[in-house]
Amino acid sequence: FPSHDRVQNQEHYMTGVIARRKSFNDYILQFTVQCMKEYGDLTGRYYNFLSEYKTKNADTLFIALGSAAENMEAAVDFIEDNYHDQIGVIQVNVIRPFLSDAIINAIRGKKNIVIFERTDEPNSGANPLARDIRTAISKAQQNHQLSIEETPCILEAVYGLGSRDFRPEHIIGVWEYVRGQNIVTGK
Repeated sequence: FPSHDRVQNQEHYMTGVIARRKSFNDYILQFTVQCMKEYGDLTGRYYNFLSEYKTKNADTLFIALGSAAENMEAAVDFIEDNYHDQIGVIQVNVIRPFLSDAIINAIRGKKNIVIFERTDEPNSGANPLARDIRTAISKAQQNHQLSIEETPCILEAVYGLGSRDFRPEHIIGVWEYVRGQNIVTGK
């Protein structure tokens, strides 16, 4: 076992943590934007921190990390074509650094948001993405950047645990829950 006398002293540790923020963390956003642009220039596939699908006129937004959002887009098209409800999808492409302003601008004035996550942390107040979004909303309200009237109802959904398939009927089931009725029975 290492000797306890080799532990970094607290003053140096604290200074190092703060120096890392100023010398490294503050530049991550800039590096990420640069890398996204370079990737787009090389491949023709440009990404942003958030990808939005049919969000402009939607009163409900489904929010997810990664490829789950692509499955949601097909289900949203089906719902719009068959039931004329307008639902949008936000795909979070980068979770760190977390861009609170982008999220707030995307959800402002919506009726509902449903945050889908492929994890479940039962001993936590919420799952990771929901925690970050709730924190962003709270800070935006405190800073008068988001009013209570502009704040959507927040719902959370978990999918794909244990590699369980994430199927269109699951997305439609969540939409039915948000809508408040079963489309098969009409109740």
